[in-house]
Amino acid sequence: MQSNFDACLSFTFRHEGGYCNVPGDSGGPTNYGITIGTLSAFYGRICTVEDVEKLSQEVAKLIYQRDYWNPTACGSLPAGVDLMVFDFGVTAGPTTSVRMLQKLLGCVADGNAGAKTLAAVAAKPTPYLVSQLAAAQQTFYHARPGFSEFGAGWIDRTLARKNIALGMVGATVGQAMM
Repeated sequence: MQSNFDACLSFTFRHEGGYCNVPGDSGGPTNYGITIGTLSAFYGRICTVEDVEKLSQEVAKLIYQRDYWNPTACGSLPAGVDLMVFDFGVTAGPTTSVRMLQKLLGCVADGNAGAKTLAAVAAKPTPYLVSQLAAAQQTFYHARPGFSEFGAGWIDRTLARKNIALGMVGATVGQAMM
């Protein structure tokens, strides 16, 4: 559901914050969660640290929609699952996020959220998928280099993402009953 993009993006913005350049973070200079590499790809040129510092939230939103939301087919996913796939895609990459979903569903894990993936999503209870994605995402982070330094934040974000996603599921169910 495309209208959920703003709600999901709001979660991501809260957790990504503004400009930072944390030593040891492989993304390098980042603003609103957009790395210098992602910004360079968006503009089709090599960007500078100053470009990252000056990144507006509006441009970040365009990048998130074009490079993360749309490729993961989040606009076609149920509320809650969309947040789990989108926000994890921000931290791990959209293809990695879709592959994880596909593996949980027993689909071919090709990273393309096509008709078969969406049909498999529709066949599973949404709260179940949210919980399974949260568990798989935590396992993914535990295996990442840098877990000793950044892991607590990654796990906290995953648990917050799961809680918000389950709230989205509940809100959707409540609306359907009215």
